Amino acid sequence: MKRRKLATTFLCVFIVTTLASCGDDPWTADYSSYIEVGKYKGLEAAATEVSVSETELTKEIYSRLEAAKTVEKVKSGTVSDGDIVNIDYVGTLDGKKFDGGSAEGKDLTIGSGEFIDGFEEGLIGEDVGATTVLHLTFPKDYSQSDLAGQDVEFEVTINYKEIDVMPKLDKEFAKKNGADSVEDYRDQVREDLYEAEKADAEDEIRTELWTQVMDDSSVKKDKDGKEKYPQEEVERYEEEITALYEKYSEEYGLELDDFIEQQMNMDRETFEEQLTNYSKDKVKEEMVVYTIAKKEGIELSESDVDEYIDRTLDLIGYDQKSFKESEGESYIDFYGKNNVYLEAYKDKVLDLIHKEAKIK
Repeated sequence: MKRRKLATTFLCVFIVTTLASCGDDPWTADYSSYIEVGKYKGLEAAATEVSVSETELTKEIYSRLEAAKTVEKVKSGTVSDGDIVNIDYVGTLDGKKFDGGSAEGKDLTIGSGEFIDGFEEGLIGEDVGATTVLHLTFPKDYSQSDLAGQDVEFEVTINYKEIDVMPKLDKEFAKKNGADSVEDYRDQVREDLYEAEKADAEDEIRTELWTQVMDDSSVKKDKDGKEKYPQEEVERYEEEITALYEKYSEEYGLELDDFIEQQMNMDRETFEEQLTNYSKDKVKEEMVVYTIAKKEGIELSESDVDEYIDRTLDLIGYDQKSFKESEGESYIDFYGKNNVYLEAYKDKVLDLIHKEAKIK
């Protein structure tokens, strides 16, 4: 996992921030003077049909077989472009060995360009296990002056080449993967695909329901008809996002204005406008989440947070221990407590919304 990815739109940025309202944690603050939460019970959404076709099953099984490939060293066949071969070679100039011209047990990918022109090409079509002599000429601008432009010979022995061996879909492979037979393994893969598609379908429904809640919720207006936000929180988002992009700018060796123009293709005025809009959207979402949570008595325990983190990390092949080893800090420290709590609270709020919804 990469620690940072350049975002070209604020909608892609996951900000580590420390929002609070009047000294409170965001999830305990009172937002009643700022937000009017819309309907969130009895919403309707259409379910997506979930099924696994034979084509999808075959493709997934092939992908798993390919992922289980092993590398085998073979001493038969011929050398082809792209092969990884192991060679011994001795280079001579006027019958005498020259410095750096000999090696044993050298791994070489044919076509990599690691050796001078003609060396790798000269091995294509040769039998594995055979010895061949290559008559070559070093480039005139070669870095080693005593070899530049010189005609040389390389005696090359091809010890073996590496090939990828894909396992067969047989009983042995099935047993290695927790199934009693090939048919059981196919059923197991089919079930995995079904559960994954079912989860995706559920995510689509939850996204649709949340969109309805957000669209039906509104930020209250002041006497002049302007939307009211906890300004301190909006500004904190703006500051955090700006600080993030200043770091990006430094990594590129640019001033922020130059970075915005060259890497994001916008001027500073457009940047500031998107910055404010994004910050307000995030604050609105927080207010809706925490207002519903408070109204419904939804609370977040430490075990709830742990479960949320475990589920999230499982999607990218991590657990909390391996994530910390990879990034040097815990998931909460990495993303920020308020971000993690917001997503965990939103997850529980969506559980309620989904439970109360009418799924067609």
